[in-house]
Amino acid sequence: PHPRPSPVPLPPQRFHPMSARPPVKVRIAIDRGGTFTDVYADILRYDPSTGALLTSTPHVLKLLSVDPAHYPDAPREGIRRVLELATGVAIDREGKVPEDAIESVRMG
Repeated sequence: PHPRPSPVPLPPQRFHPMSARPPVKVRIAIDRGGTFTDVYADILRYDPSTGALLTSTPHVLKLLSVDPAHYPDAPREGIRRVLELATGVAIDREGKVPEDAIESVRMG
């Protein structure tokens, strides 16, 4: 048997600075239960000049699963709130949720 070559370390993940990647992306995981909907989000901030990941900040939200006086759908409301927090831009409760800052959404 021949000795296996040692693994080559991968360089840090970087993105081309001229790519469409915005400086903020979010990864969201949602667990909708009978009473509460839990929303876990990682807000990822990138260096706009290099595309390198600068920070990853976790956030947790707990919403009532059914609260029609305040929002029509708890998972959508959780995504809307996370995006407002991440981008600093107000998003209309009844309007379309912008997708450009969403990296992933997992529902369970």
